[in-house]
Amino acid sequence: MTRPELQVAVHAMGFVANSDAAARDSFYPGWAQMIGKYAYERGWPQPDRAQFDQMTGPNGAFLVGSPETVVAKIRHADDVLGGLSRVAFQMTSAAFETEAMLRSIELLGTEVAPAVQSVQLVA
Repeated sequence: MTRPELQVAVHAMGFVANSDAAARDSFYPGWAQMIGKYAYERGWPQPDRAQFDQMTGPNGAFLVGSPETVVAKIRHADDVLGGLSRVAFQMTSAAFETEAMLRSIELLGTEVAPAVQSVQLVA
């Protein structure tokens, strides 16, 4: 009996803007409110900007930044995990910034997706 090929997907907090700083600044308020609500309900400490900055930094799990930063993090995950079949973004934290959200979706389609597809992620 042959084993089917294992498919690996990544689902992460994600947001794209023209620069890393713009992406973080647009995404942080909604993230802080959302995570702060969960933290309060569970008796956890409230999240802070330093925690968020770690999660959006070069070694953090969030795919938040400029198109170049997000592409680099996706390619890194593809390399480390032996190939990705899918990448999904959780973007609702940025809902306070409608224009920024629309720009993020535009950048995902015009810059991030073409750059990631050009390296042939494993399907």
